[in-house]
Amino acid sequence: MAEASIEIQRKANSLFSAFFSKQVISTEVIKYQDETDDNSVALVMSILRADAEKSKTPFKLYATQFVIQGVKALTGKHFKLEGNFFYVLAKKLASQGEIYNKKIQDVINNQPALAPFQVIVKLDKIGVISIILYFQSCSGCSSKLSAWVDSLFVLSCSPPNPQESDLLHYLLTVVIHIGFGELSADLQKNISGQTLKIAVSLLNDLTRLMWDFLWEFPEKEIHAFDSLVDSQQVMFCQLSSLQRCYLEQLSFIISYKPEIKPITAIKSQHEWTYFKSPKNVVNLITQLLIPLEVENVLKKVDEILNRYEINWKNLLIIISTVQACYPTGNQHLKALINSLMQRALENLQMELLLASFLLARQINAEHTSSPHYGAWFSSITSSSTTSKQFAFLLKFLSNTVRHEPSWVLFAHRSNPPFIPMMDNCRTLWTDYTVLVRTRLEDFKLKQSTDQIIEEDATVVKEVGIAIATFEKSGRISNAVIEAAIFRKPYFINKFLPMLLKPRRVPNPPDALEELVEELKKSGKIPGPHYEAYRAACQQLQKETPENEPMDWQMSDGKTNYEILMNHVIRCKDERQQSLLIEQLDGILGSLLSHTNSSTTVIDFNPDADEVATRNGLACKIVKHWILSIQTACFAANEPDWMNRYFLLFCRYPKFVESLYVHTWNFIHVCNEDDDMACCYGIVILLLCRNSHILLPVHYRSFNGTFSELLMREDQLVLDRKESMTFYLRLLYHTLMAAKRRKELANVRLASSLYLWLCRRIMHSSKISEFKKFVGLSKDMELLKEADLPAKKWLRLEMAVVADADVLSWCERSGYLHSVLKTEYQDVPATELSLLILDSVMKGILNNSVAHADCSKDLLLLLQYLLYNDQPASSESPAWLINYWMQLRHEQGKDVDQLMWSIVCTLPPYLLSRNSSYQPIQDTSFKTLANLIENEWRNTVTSESAWLPKYIASHLLRALEGAFLDIPCLRFSAQIHRLHDNKVVAGAWASLDKALDVFHPLMYDLDNDETIDWSGVAEVDLLASQLMTLAAVSWYTKGNTDKWPGFIERLCPKISANPGLLNAWKMPYWTGEDSKFPWIQILPTCMLNLLPFVILRVLISWSDSLLPTTPDYLDALVTAHNQWIQVTHSFIDSAMGHENQSNYPVGQILDFCTLGRMASDVEQILGRAPIRSLKLLQQYSCFRAMEADYQVLVRKRCS
Repeated sequence: MAEASIEIQRKANSLFSAFFSKQVISTEVIKYQDETDDNSVALVMSILRADAEKSKTPFKLYATQFVIQGVKALTGKHFKLEGNFFYVLAKKLASQGEIYNKKIQDVINNQPALAPFQVIVKLDKIGVISIILYFQSCSGCSSKLSAWVDSLFVLSCSPPNPQESDLLHYLLTVVIHIGFGELSADLQKNISGQTLKIAVSLLNDLTRLMWDFLWEFPEKEIHAFDSLVDSQQVMFCQLSSLQRCYLEQLSFIISYKPEIKPITAIKSQHEWTYFKSPKNVVNLITQLLIPLEVENVLKKVDEILNRYEINWKNLLIIISTVQACYPTGNQHLKALINSLMQRALENLQMELLLASFLLARQINAEHTSSPHYGAWFSSITSSSTTSKQFAFLLKFLSNTVRHEPSWVLFAHRSNPPFIPMMDNCRTLWTDYTVLVRTRLEDFKLKQSTDQIIEEDATVVKEVGIAIATFEKSGRISNAVIEAAIFRKPYFINKFLPMLLKPRRVPNPPDALEELVEELKKSGKIPGPHYEAYRAACQQLQKETPENEPMDWQMSDGKTNYEILMNHVIRCKDERQQSLLIEQLDGILGSLLSHTNSSTTVIDFNPDADEVATRNGLACKIVKHWILSIQTACFAANEPDWMNRYFLLFCRYPKFVESLYVHTWNFIHVCNEDDDMACCYGIVILLLCRNSHILLPVHYRSFNGTFSELLMREDQLVLDRKESMTFYLRLLYHTLMAAKRRKELANVRLASSLYLWLCRRIMHSSKISEFKKFVGLSKDMELLKEADLPAKKWLRLEMAVVADADVLSWCERSGYLHSVLKTEYQDVPATELSLLILDSVMKGILNNSVAHADCSKDLLLLLQYLLYNDQPASSESPAWLINYWMQLRHEQGKDVDQLMWSIVCTLPPYLLSRNSSYQPIQDTSFKTLANLIENEWRNTVTSESAWLPKYIASHLLRALEGAFLDIPCLRFSAQIHRLHDNKVVAGAWASLDKALDVFHPLMYDLDNDETIDWSGVAEVDLLASQLMTLAAVSWYTKGNTDKWPGFIERLCPKISANPGLLNAWKMPYWTGEDSKFPWIQILPTCMLNLLPFVILRVLISWSDSLLPTTPDYLDALVTAHNQWIQVTHSFIDSAMGHENQSNYPVGQILDFCTLGRMASDVEQILGRAPIRSLKLLQQYSCFRAMEADYQVLVRKRCS
């Protein structure tokens, strides 16, 4: 612990001392991931507090800036989202009230893109920001709201993971609390009504995505609302909020896509039950029902039926789920149905009548063994039913009779309702029964057949339950025993025929066979039934003729899968091969587990040793399987049956995972064996062809099919000649196998990479060795399927290690030009230029190992393109400057230095236009001028008074013909021109010497050189101003204890030559007397620091200049007034939480320093000669002085 504390202190001391020099300091603390304890936290906080005290900055403001720096780093793109130690520090600061939470909240809220949820949630949990206020800030941005929905959906679909589940539950409860909860009084003041509506809409959008996804992928599961009631995150909102939210989501589902017609619902509702609907869909509904009371759910259903359009399929599935999941669901549903029927007849509402019939049949569908529906139908009318109501009911029944299933018609005919003894009601019923009888005759079904149809599904279900119970417990279930004793007709006539359906009996016997034998032993199966079952099974077994005996058993009688695989490969007879595969499937089923329905994705781990330890047997089987594939390749015996062979094994996830690892390791080792390359080419084709039925793969940030991961260029080692030649052979064999099977459409990724490799090989000296393997590159079928866009081509080129390339440097240049002309001649030159530059920049930024890439070759290609192919358009803005702006937005301003190193190798005109013949566009010029004035002048050389020569000259050439002047460029050109001329005599010699000595980037404390003043006022003024800039630069570097020697040596020179004092007067910098537009030349931070430096220097010269130099007091007071203005501006910006990077900070702004300097000025005024004070009263600076100073001067002059 002591060593860790020392390390923290060492880092903190070096970092915090430069905090206000705009260095990112929190990032180092973020990277510190060791275990935290109170001592480490206290140590870093003490360092923070000491540094704030040293800089005379309020600790709360200092700590707030520290947290903001860390938050920006955590939400940026260059750091992992961890920062554990930083969170502990921030939590400590927040709990003690040591930070401005609102300022941090504003920084987070104002970010252009959605911040990472992990960071937002963590900051909310530790009390630094409010995630609810952050959601409020996102509500006005459609892109952020879309990102909210997409992110929540991705988390919902992700495989179960405790960390991601907690994050999802936290975010969901926040949005639920906003949309449906009761907000605190403080939040109600800040959260608008529109935000509440947006939260509700967001949850509906999320539910819509989930619902569509579950229907599209029945094998997928979503657990977004699962266990949310019991989750720790429920502290955000009360149970009542969750209930209101879940009811709203059920309402949304019921009314979502109301496209199903009532007739369709009548015909198909028997398929929309709890047990027949997709399991994942029913699970989502169940999740929404968990916290709800059945009365509230059905009350909401009743409300929707009266007000909104209905998706009958969704509603009926929900009704079935209510029936199955609530113990009292059936009771409450019957009450709702009776209520709907009563209101339908009273008000003659056809919609409610339809709903009551559909709901009644739906609850009956879950309990078909009981005559619920017929009994209900007979009770829908009574003696109080009027003739008008009965006629309305019969009209509905008559209109739907041709769409009704047979069992419904039979129930209506067998269970007539009460028929009012008035008007023509009896006639109406007679007419209806005629329609029913006619319809039943059309079905050609009798009453018994109808009843069997109604109950078949129940029998199948009960038989399945009986088998599952026996398999689990080894005993006959009580339900079967009771049926055999008390429901014997049902047991003999329905249960046993379903149980004893003839089949091929497996060896060894399965659970069904064991149940049959146990029932026979206990006397529950009559002898004739049992004997008939056995005879039927034996007859079915005989229908398959015996095959030639094959040696697929070892001496101990146990089947060996390795020998059996070899027999499968060598077998020529298709039928016998099928039997062998069936036998092999039985072996695999006893050795490997089948796909688990809860398994939705394979977490791919390419570590062969780890997988071998976990799936040892599967790895052995994979090795034999690959050898068998190699044998088939060698024997040219792999056309039609190979895919079936592959699908047999793909039913076992452990086998698939092991196969993935073996394939991955083979292609990354780049084995030179051509036979194995041919074998794995077949494997890759099989993976590509069947990727849609295999479990998806999760690998790092990748989620998708393994074949797509396998063929991604960023996952393959395509950077050296050894790997390139290997992949050429491997892809050749893959594509040859695909071509033979006419399946090139399944291997488009492989086709693209193969064409890229062929082009490179054909331009190299290796072509003679690999001529065989490039033959497919001219195949028209392959060319039709292959697609290698320019962007992907350039990305592949940037990944190549130049020194290890299959192409020499001279071959590579010819290759690039050839491909550019032949393959991408249709791409506009401007678009192609942008793609090349972007590839070079992204390649360099992402090159973590710093190998010698092909960026130089691509830059030469770009130069060739720009100098030879001028864009035709004269109206489009400058693409280079637009790209630069976009890159700065994505990567930050740190890319400028790298960008300059590349841009200066390109034609200068690109910074302002797309063609040297194109006039400068006004928008392009304004963009470039704004960057020069407001960005590069302040960031490229923050300590210098001008831009570097190579940048300045490039910019000047870019602006040729603009007829507009940019002061910082003009000044830079003049200074560089003067410096290049090497003037050694005359007045300019002094200025040249001043440049060498006092250039802010060159000044050395130990340099005792002096200059001889020329006597030419303009030259001496500029030289003296260079000394002033050197002093400002000196102070920005943190040299505050003492001043450089030239300051002390300059004072006597000013006493002798008062004109030199002009360099230390503010009007010569920012006023009308300025010889140069310093405001547009110097960085803003230097301009803001200038009055303080001048003021401090003038105070140090007071003893010498006060009695001798009449203008001294004017210069002193002017600097003091200007510094007061800068100080007020800084304080205003700090109070307003604005950007303060352009204002000097640190020791300069502490009140002790300000008070001490004010005292110094007051003392100087108190001892100044009267004549100097009277002269001061004539200057405008006197009227700008603070009132106390004016009183002091007037008092002394009176």
